Amino acid sequence: MGLGRLGRSGAVCGDPDRDGRKGALVVANNQLEVKQFSFRYPDEPHLTLSGIDLAVKEGEFVVVCGPSGSGKTTLLRHFKRELAPAGVRSGEIRYYGRPLNEYPLSELSPQIGMVMQDPDSQIVMDDALRELVFGMENIGLRTEVMRRRAAEIVPIFGMDSWLHRRTSELSGGQKQLLNLASVLTLQPRLLLLDEPTAQLDPVAAREFLQLLHTLNRELGLTVILSEHRLDEVVTMCDRMLVLDQGEIAFAGEPRTAMRVLFRAQESGLKRFVPAIPRLALLGETGGAQSTDRPAAGAAAATIPLTVREGRAWAAERRWSAPKDKVRLGTDPDMMLECRDIWFQYGRNEPMVLKHCSLEVERGGFLALLGGNGSGKSTLLKIIAGIHRPQRGKVNWAGASGKKGERAGRERVIGYAPQDPSAFFLHDSVEKELY
Repeated sequence: MGLGRLGRSGAVCGDPDRDGRKGALVVANNQLEVKQFSFRYPDEPHLTLSGIDLAVKEGEFVVVCGPSGSGKTTLLRHFKRELAPAGVRSGEIRYYGRPLNEYPLSELSPQIGMVMQDPDSQIVMDDALRELVFGMENIGLRTEVMRRRAAEIVPIFGMDSWLHRRTSELSGGQKQLLNLASVLTLQPRLLLLDEPTAQLDPVAAREFLQLLHTLNRELGLTVILSEHRLDEVVTMCDRMLVLDQGEIAFAGEPRTAMRVLFRAQESGLKRFVPAIPRLALLGETGGAQSTDRPAAGAAAATIPLTVREGRAWAAERRWSAPKDKVRLGTDPDMMLECRDIWFQYGRNEPMVLKHCSLEVERGGFLALLGGNGSGKSTLLKIIAGIHRPQRGKVNWAGASGKKGERAGRERVIGYAPQDPSAFFLHDSVEKELY
């Protein structure tokens, strides 16, 4: 992907692909330094970030985690100067030893790339190919360079089949892959990602994270990733930064972070601990049934993070979990039926849904699984009445119990879309609730 120039030494070399000239050599102990940084949004009484101290070396993989509202997105946006929010700030952020605000944006923008949480907020063009080359055009790359980089990135992300589609027709996961690909064509030295897997299916999310791991380990790209789901990234990262109410609750290696998160029950951080280390930590606290439990000190040094480590841990302790009772629903009445649904967005577009049928019982819980673009969101919109299928029908049992009754369906079917901002009409939470 043309990122071979990146290294872990702290040296930064210019990109000859831009204009044929090499940039000046910059040497610093840390690629990014944050010193006593605090931030408060306008008209807010409390600090969103308070006293943040952080140093990131070139080539590190750092994961930032914490509850919603803990300041993760705000912190990452301050590293991308164009996206820094308005407000009152104090402290300092340095990039290769130089204050971040002293860099010209034309120099800094390609070096620090960011993939945001909401894919639509980052897409500006109306088709995927134009979006892919938009950033390269803006920094003045030559046509042959843009073609080469695009040709390198497209097969890596599996974009061949939808490269010429309109961005409005892409699934949320495809949009996020497009955003990452567009950022990587600029060959950044620091990659910021704000919960990038939130709209990816499990398989695509794992492939996405594995790609980040490859970029970091084999090519030396520095990665700072904000993430809620830690199952995959806890084995990839060098360090974890735990934020709680705008302050750093912990900064250090992943195994120690698992114990800190597990013990912080009052702040709700415990729920972020993945299943495998959670089992080990339950064993430490007496929450597991074991016939051969070692001393707490021995267990503390060997918290498992992977499936392989978890199996070895369980085998050593002959651990077994208590069996939970399964409670089944008592009302088998059918709430919803979809019969032979067919749907396409345009006359010349491929069918998104074909022969789609399902049944949902009253009080049931149904999960729709499938890859990006497989039709999950489309089916939900048809059930909610937002789209109407070309063929097939949706039968719904309303309060009266009569199936097929459309009147009043919108009052009892709630729909939460992929992009929550699509529902917001007012500028305050209070007005929105009313």
